[in-house]
Amino acid sequence: LEMLERLLKIEKNMGRIREKKWGPRLIDLDIIDYDQMILNESRLTLPHPYAHERDFVIGPMAELVPNYLLPHQEKTVSELLSPSENRSYSLLKNGPWDAFRTKLSTQP
Repeated sequence: LEMLERLLKIEKNMGRIREKKWGPRLIDLDIIDYDQMILNESRLTLPHPYAHERDFVIGPMAELVPNYLLPHQEKTVSELLSPSENRSYSLLKNGPWDAFRTKLSTQP
């Protein structure tokens, strides 16, 4: 939960005000997965319970680690990505993520 506390502090320092659940916000930092850990506590659920349904989460993951399986999922992040996903936001097009993606994709 230390990582969660750090992320909440970053959000607060950037001006996030928590007024209502799922309301508009300046910034939202989530922990999507942490070393395939499965956790269900009042303050944190891992993996993120809606990650597999959100293309804005799955899209960048599919670029970085296309064959990654989130816990409780039978499809890779690439397979979970909606066919209609607009990939104009690509993180990796000739960017600094190329070496990172290569490193991650070669890990077991």
